Order: sequence, then C-alpha cells, then structure tokens
Amino acid sequence: MKKYFENDKNWQQFKEILFSWEGTPYRHMQMVKGRGADCTLFVGAVWKEVGLLKDVVFEYYDPKWCFKTKEERVLKSIFQHSQHYAKEGVVLTRHKKDEPLFRGDLVVFATTRTGLTNHAGVYLGENKIIHAVPRRGVSTCTINDSWRDRMTAFFRVEVV
Repeated sequence: MKKYFENDKNWQQFKEILFSWEGTPYRHMQMVKGRGADCTLFVGAVWKEVGLLKDVVFEYYDPKWCFKTKEERVLKSIFQHSQHYAKEGVVLTRHKKDEPLFRGDLVVFATTRTGLTNHAGVYLGENKIIHAVPRRGVSTCTINDSWRDRMTAFFRVEVV
C-alpha cells in the first residue's frame, strides 16, 4: 500500500480544502463550510470533499456523550466510514501514537478524564494539526506535549 498524501498533487488539493474551512465556527453535529462544524464532522466533510469518502453519515450524539458512555464512538465511526463509505481502493490504517506522523494523517485524542477518544483533527506536518474546537472553530494549532499525551492513535489514508 502507498500513502495517499505522499503524492504532492493529492496533498496540495487536500490542503487547499482543509484551509478553505479555516474560520468556520464550531457547531455540534454540523459540517457546513463557513457555517459550522464539529471536529469529527469537519474531518468527514473534508474527506468527502476531496473524494476519499462517498458519504458522511452520523446519528445524533449528545455534546457530552463521552461522560455518559464507555463506547468509543469516534473510533467506531472512523471504522464504519472506512469500511462502508470509502472510495474504492482507499484504505484507512490505524497506527500507534508513538509512530511517526505523516501529512494528512487523522489524529485522534482523549481530552477528558474518561479516556475515551473524543476529538479528531488532521495532521499538517511540522507538528501542526487543523481541527474544529469550541470558541476557535476550525483552526490550526501546534501539537505540544499536552496534545501528544492525549493522542490515542492516528489513521493513515492509503491506496492499494
């Protein structure tokens, strides 16, 4: 298998799409560029826009879901979308958090004491991610030690 974003043309196209979302406000259960997005639906929307996913399907989830269940909803959704909605020939592979990141990787985090994976973003390279967060919306940030400690895994888009 080959990394999809190793191809500079694929990466440039995806990067343009990612940054076209910058400034979109954070809105729970939304994925409309310029209007609102939450972290997981932002990732789904940009993957769909670049053509990696055929569709993005989410059932309603409470904004505080990670305090009310032990279910790994973010991880479950990633697996479902990669199995049922990925474009033919596209494979999403899970990696351990201590492996080297590559541009375009989907990074996931546990930001609460529950330890459940409840946040997602896209790795841009140079220790930066783009994600949707309350109060800042879709924005970039540096992955500092705090973010690294909270990372639970990452997923790489590959092609067969």
